[in-house]
Amino acid sequence: MNTKRFMKWLAPVLTLAVLGAGTVARGGARYTSAFCVRNADASGHCYGSLVAFRNHENGATSAEFSVSSDGAMLFKAEFAPTATAPVTSMSCTPNAKVAAFWDKALSHHGYFNIYWDAAGTCYHLYLANGSRYF
Repeated sequence: MNTKRFMKWLAPVLTLAVLGAGTVARGGARYTSAFCVRNADASGHCYGSLVAFRNHENGATSAEFSVSSDGAMLFKAEFAPTATAPVTSMSCTPNAKVAAFWDKALSHHGYFNIYWDAAGTCYHLYLANGSRYF
């Protein structure tokens, strides 16, 4: 094959290779962190997504937002930082400000961040939805 024919053959091959190399799909990126801490005074916080808590390496790790028929609202988490670490239980009931959007937390599938004080009152709840949280 002479040089001219080879270059005509090589040009489309290189073009396709360069275009293909620049195409990267990030649609499958997922937020997978789940974390809680309970301080010595019983205050603490948790963050992550419910899916991340369900898929945590420690099978006993969980988190939930609930409401009962009498209207009582509760956040409850069981968390261990590793597969073999002991599980720590924690919970809180929302103050009026947080309770105002508890219904959103009940059906939320995205990222959450919740804080509670030493008395077990949830005083801050942040919710964010996005494609990477499911």
